Amino acid sequence: MSEPNADDVSFVIACSHQKSYDLLSQKAFCEAKISFIESPQSICAQTSIIILDQRALKEYSLLQWRNSCSEAIFIVEHPIEEEDCILVPVDLPHAFLKNAILKALDQLNTQKQLALSHKSLQDEHEQISRLLDVGQALSAERDHDTLLARILQEARFLACCDAASIFLIDRHTGQDVNQAPDLVFKLTQNDSIDFHFEEQRFGLDNRSVAGYSALTGEIAVSYTHLRAHETPEH
Repeated sequence: MSEPNADDVSFVIACSHQKSYDLLSQKAFCEAKISFIESPQSICAQTSIIILDQRALKEYSLLQWRNSCSEAIFIVEHPIEEEDCILVPVDLPHAFLKNAILKALDQLNTQKQLALSHKSLQDEHEQISRLLDVGQALSAERDHDTLLARILQEARFLACCDAASIFLIDRHTGQDVNQAPDLVFKLTQNDSIDFHFEEQRFGLDNRSVAGYSALTGEIAVSYTHLRAHETPEH
């Protein structure tokens, strides 16, 4: 029997009870892929719900079934002394089995939400720890160019960016007070393209995305090249 492809369906149900398998297959319950199983080895890794009758439990222990797919929710035919299984009456009546599957889906959804919350908290903790480490490293750095390169590198990492640039505003402090400030294209990094870079200076105005952000303090996004009379979308 070929293994079901979990990418094409919402979830996968494995069932050892022939009558229930036939009924679930006919009704295409909840857009699930239904597979019939005779041993723990016949369960595919993507299985979400495993339905076991007493025949299957006599041939293999529940532990053996669990080891085949530890993340799955188990629906088991009564009787069995397991609190973390969903129990259904003898012969798995369809009405009871349907309710058990709905309960299992609720548990799967809860597990998914908890996993996402845990991942979010873990990512947030890692970012805060990295920011603290970076802050300590930056406070110890005295070379200006090295400092900017490290800031850009860490900003790209936190934002998951392939490329990024740093623009500075040069207000010509201590020079001609009437001289307009410059927008300095100071540094760029790109993991995909290797090219020669030289610092460039521009007039500080709103004709570029960087210039607009520098003047207004707002985040700007440009989808096309801007003409002289246009300002970036923000």
